[in-house]
Amino acid sequence: MDETQSRPAGLDEEHRRAAQQALARIETLLQGSERIDEATREKLLAAARDLERALGEVADSDPARARSVANAAELAVHEAAQDEPQQAVVERAIALLDEVARPLEQRAPRVVEIVGQIAQLLANLGI
Repeated sequence: MDETQSRPAGLDEEHRRAAQQALARIETLLQGSERIDEATREKLLAAARDLERALGEVADSDPARARSVANAAELAVHEAAQDEPQQAVVERAIALLDEVARPLEQRAPRVVEIVGQIAQLLANLGI
């Protein structure tokens, strides 16, 4: 039995929907943050859109992993966009994002590349 046959179809759809919702919330967080300068905001928004497209492909074969990456990305952006972010929390959120995406390195290297871009942009905010 392959991996897709062992999962309920409804759960797969829930994972896809949750991933899309998390990615939509990233855009809202970025648009509403006064802490992030316009140039960085635009780069992060572009990376979030790229991540959404890349995770759309991952969701076909591994919707739970796509959801995990999207949720970790949302957490990292949320923490970095705070008016008074805590450096240690932001660093842990960025590390979690990298850790969650890392298993996709072989089959979806673009996801890992985009996650690296997001992590770098967030780390460069000067917390």
